[in-house]
Amino acid sequence: MPNAADEPDPNSEVVITWLFRAPKTIPSWWEVVLWWELRRIPYNVIVAILGIIGWLSLFWLLNLANELKPGDDVMEPVLIIVLVPLINILYTFGWMFELFCRLFDKKTELNAGPILFGMGVAFSACVIFFPSVLWCLTLIHRAFFG
Repeated sequence: MPNAADEPDPNSEVVITWLFRAPKTIPSWWEVVLWWELRRIPYNVIVAILGIIGWLSLFWLLNLANELKPGDDVMEPVLIIVLVPLINILYTFGWMFELFCRLFDKKTELNAGPILFGMGVAFSACVIFFPSVLWCLTLIHRAFFG
C-alpha cells in the first residue's frame, strides 16, 4: 500500500517538491509504477501549459516574420490528436525504464524516478519550444543577413 508521504499535502509543501520527491526506501515494482502514475496528470498539465506558451510564441514569431497568411494554421490541429497519446506513451516509458534499471541493478538510486521525471519534463519542453527557437534564429538571421 502506498504510504501517506507519497500523497501531495497542499498544507505542508509545494506541489513541485512533491513531484520530485524520491521514495525513502527501495520501492517494489508496483510502488515505482504508482509513483509515476500519481504524477501523470500533473505532467500532462505542465506539458499543456508549456504547449500553449510554445504555440503562442510560435504564432507571434510567425506573425512577426509575415509568414502567417490569413486562414493558415500555426500547426495542424490533427497534430494535437497525435501528440497527446504520444507524450503519454513516452511518459509510460519512464516507469518502464526505471523498472528495467532496477531489475538489472538492485542498487539503482532512490532518486532515479525523480531524475527521469525531470529529464522527461525538460525533453518535452525542448520539443515544444524547438519550432519557436528555430523561428527566432531565422528572424535574427534575416535581420543581419537579409
